[in-house]
Amino acid sequence: MAVKKANPKVVMLAAAQETATRQGVITMTMADILEMQPALAVLLPLRMQASASFRIMQLCNFLNPHLRAFQEARNKLIRELGEAYKDEKTGREEYRVTEENGAQYQEQVDALAAVTIEVPAFKIVLPPTLEVAPGVLLPLERFLGVPGE
Repeated sequence: MAVKKANPKVVMLAAAQETATRQGVITMTMADILEMQPALAVLLPLRMQASASFRIMQLCNFLNPHLRAFQEARNKLIRELGEAYKDEKTGREEYRVTEENGAQYQEQVDALAAVTIEVPAFKIVLPPTLEVAPGVLLPLERFLGVPGE
């Protein structure tokens, strides 16, 4: 009998759901999540304890589908409310929002950014020796723990 391999994304989502059940959830807007992206991008390549790396990876894996959906919806709005032009550098067809549709575009993007997501409350405990600017960590404050908590 053949053994089926588990889909890693399904396993990660199940782990995220289990964590949410144990630790609770944090309600965040898409705007909050977008603000977290640069902070996570700074932390991802850094070497740290496996437990902190794992929690950061879990958080990223949970957020990525929501970020992709936001970008796809935003790009769709640009195509719908914009006009096509040819990019001189790449030669590709691109879109930009027209001036007459600018207010409507901004209103709809603001509505997308206000959508709330229930994010598992992953507790990330960073190594005390990690040197990173406070401004990098500020968007992640709700997820950061203190060693020994």
